[in-house]
Amino acid sequence: MKFKVNSSILLKSLNKVNSVVPAKTPLPILENILFDLKADVLTLSATDLEVSMTTTVTVTGSQDGKVAVPAKRLIDTLKALPETSLAFDINDLNQITFSTDRGTYKLSGENGEEFPSTPDLETGYAISISSKQLARMINHTLFAVSTDELRQAMMGVLFQINFDEFKTVATDGHRLVAFSYKAFSSEENKNFIIPSKALNILLKNIDGPETPITIDEKFVSFKFEEGTLTSRLIKENYPNYEAVIPNENNRNMVINNHDLKAGVKRVSLFANSSTHQIRFAMGEEPLKIFAEDFDQGRSATENIPSLFTGESLEIGFNANYIQDILDHIETDEVRFEFSGPTRASVVLPAAQEENENILMLVMPVRINS
Repeated sequence: MKFKVNSSILLKSLNKVNSVVPAKTPLPILENILFDLKADVLTLSATDLEVSMTTTVTVTGSQDGKVAVPAKRLIDTLKALPETSLAFDINDLNQITFSTDRGTYKLSGENGEEFPSTPDLETGYAISISSKQLARMINHTLFAVSTDELRQAMMGVLFQINFDEFKTVATDGHRLVAFSYKAFSSEENKNFIIPSKALNILLKNIDGPETPITIDEKFVSFKFEEGTLTSRLIKENYPNYEAVIPNENNRNMVINNHDLKAGVKRVSLFANSSTHQIRFAMGEEPLKIFAEDFDQGRSATENIPSLFTGESLEIGFNANYIQDILDHIETDEVRFEFSGPTRASVVLPAAQEENENILMLVMPVRINS
């Protein structure tokens, strides 16, 4: 296997697929990146057996071949080199030699035929969505994914593809986000859960005006201009999230998003460092935010102008969850809907974007007596 390539171009492509390479694995071959050369096209592949990624690089090829190359050693070497031309020569024993005008470097690779293959989704169901819209939907839901390994289904984002709607949903049991996009059509209904790792990698690589998506029973793939990301689906039943959305909310509050975020941030500095509990007290007066820590003898109170309708209410929240939700609402004003001190509170942008509907929930916490 022989080819020549610019070091910066190769390094850029290696960094893309390297995001999939596992930091620790019982299978040493997964610490490698597969080089597969056909004519002047070098395909780079990496996998952790759950998420796989491929990308292509245009090179000057002189002998086709396939080899698994140690990812970290090669990338660290290329980072230390100035931009230059690289000449690769890999023999039948998978010994890798690459040289520049300044030096020669040797690595031991592994048989490329033993590298795990990327799943073939050619017969899967294919759709396409605006890349900008897809990134927006993932960004607004990914923060609410659970990290609890005992709740596998909630460790990913639920994708619900309906005939006239594309929806992403995420929850960790404390907060929930449901993002609906209406300017979409599909010939089939599909529900599937994508792990958060795959979506984090996807966000870094989305390009082009449209992103083609293919789904089968076990995998989903996203195509880029120069590569593909493939992920195993989480085959668990997603919680019935719609059951926790309260429909009868007789208390409403509209408040400036920036003012509320700033107030919550300041008051939460005086909250208990374990519970992060703050209280919202609402009635005829402006919103009162209150926090205290009896053990440390500290407390804080702020009043923030708001428009509240309904019976007076005092409710407790984890300040971190409130901050996360407000960080993902882009409007100047935010709307809260409450049904009571022990039920989930609905949080909405004061105005929705065209063809979108973003709904967020945050669960209350029991107020310390």
